[in-house]
Amino acid sequence: VFAGLYNEVSKGYSVATPDYRVAPENPFPAALEDAVATYMWLVEKKGFKENEIVIVGDSAGGGLAMALAMYIRDNNLPRPKGIVAMSPWTDLTASGESYTTNFHNDVLFGNTKESLIYENYYAKDEEKTNPYVSPLFGSFKDFPPMLIQAGSNEMLLSDSIEVAKKAKNEKVKVRFVNRLDMNTSGLVIVAKNAYAHHTLSLDMGENKVEKTFRVAQVMADFDIKLEHSNESFVGKIDLPEKWNIGL
Repeated sequence: VFAGLYNEVSKGYSVATPDYRVAPENPFPAALEDAVATYMWLVEKKGFKENEIVIVGDSAGGGLAMALAMYIRDNNLPRPKGIVAMSPWTDLTASGESYTTNFHNDVLFGNTKESLIYENYYAKDEEKTNPYVSPLFGSFKDFPPMLIQAGSNEMLLSDSIEVAKKAKNEKVKVRFVNRLDMNTSGLVIVAKNAYAHHTLSLDMGENKVEKTFRVAQVMADFDIKLEHSNESFVGKIDLPEKWNIGL
């Protein structure tokens, strides 16, 4: 459903929406393994070039998108053209200022310590400061251009601000958009020959479609000029065992 929708609203861009493993049943590094496998499937099996792929992620998916980009860089794999992260969750230690200042403002995760922010099982036995778990604690050197969007009232706002600052200091091209009317939707999408994933199913109204159009438009920012293929990839795919990275 999501792949078809994103394919339609982006006017024909190819979209991959893998059903990656999630915690608590499958903690780290399962999601990252699936992200790497899917990315390499696009490169090796579908024939996409590195300058034809944009990784897009929302909330936990935004953090996973950055972790994937770090793994790609660290292992000298074909680098994506760009990253779009909407309200990315980049700090599982919840150390940012906005976790406190927006605690009563966030409509999804605020006013409770029983949310995914505080009761998350993704890291399990791994340190939450591992950059593949919390990208904020890693290096963004040699990253592709990034568009980061976050809402002013979100508890995850600091995650976006600090990543943008750090990446800019490491000479990465970054555009950070702080929107007053935006909240985390939990959707992760892809446009124009890109990798994406789906985490939660929240805020499925007009705001979702509006976000989709914005992300599709950003392809122009990364100077991607390919023919529309009107093709969608969704669900389980045959992934090679060699991309079980075993972190």
